[in-house]
Amino acid sequence: MATINTDNKLANKIAIIADTQLYKRLYGREETREDWYNAFTKAFTEITKRKNDIAAVLILGDVMDSNEVGSSAAFVLQDVLQKFSETNIPVGMILGNHDNERRSKYTWVEVCKLVNSHLIRLNPRVPMIVETGEKLIRIYGLDNGTRERISADLKELQRPEDIATGKKIENWLCLHQALKELAPYRFAWDVAAEQIPDWYNRVFLGDFHNTAVYTDITGREYIYPGAIETVSYNQTETPGFILFDTETNSWEHISTQQREYLTYDAEGKRAEAMLEE
Repeated sequence: MATINTDNKLANKIAIIADTQLYKRLYGREETREDWYNAFTKAFTEITKRKNDIAAVLILGDVMDSNEVGSSAAFVLQDVLQKFSETNIPVGMILGNHDNERRSKYTWVEVCKLVNSHLIRLNPRVPMIVETGEKLIRIYGLDNGTRERISADLKELQRPEDIATGKKIENWLCLHQALKELAPYRFAWDVAAEQIPDWYNRVFLGDFHNTAVYTDITGREYIYPGAIETVSYNQTETPGFILFDTETNSWEHISTQQREYLTYDAEGKRAEAMLEE
């Protein structure tokens, strides 16, 4: 279990990104595919600008949009992460439902590790440990799976042993699943807050494309950073990622939006009226 010490001892923020979905083409238009590439690039550009404050980056799955993607998406992924490796900032990653569909023995984590030696695949047993100015944070991850598999995996999670340190210790869990409490009526949910072991201090999730937060009765937060670009017309929040401040336990949202979409209600209107409006 290796502790990741940041070069800058004052670094206390962790960037959290989800649903980058490279190769996504919204509404069948090629330029919207470029939007996703540019949003991914912008996310890591913004993080690099703040590199003195960043202790780690977490990618919460669905790095790609589909199981078989064009070479342009793989190029953008590797090019951006290779350049980002120069910062020496560690990157933790889990697989989403789109990533798991890839018909290859090599996951996107292995592909990314070819160009970024600081990239780690988060897992449920051996944590990625990030040391900030005031805390030592143990970060665990579970790849996306069926409701039954995730339920079984959560039951098998073992509380880590206490270790002697002069810093406050926190345990974080990263998932790419739909949380019941945040989306009970929007789409089928995979996991409920009560299933998460109580020794986790904080939970971060991908899969739901809007930025959202749920706080349970104990005060524990479940946070969705949202997608980095617009996935569909009903995505109401501005696309982007979040920077979590481990000192203040607060976070800010950083926009990566490439274009703004306007919605139009055409119900009951004739074509002539719609064109006029």
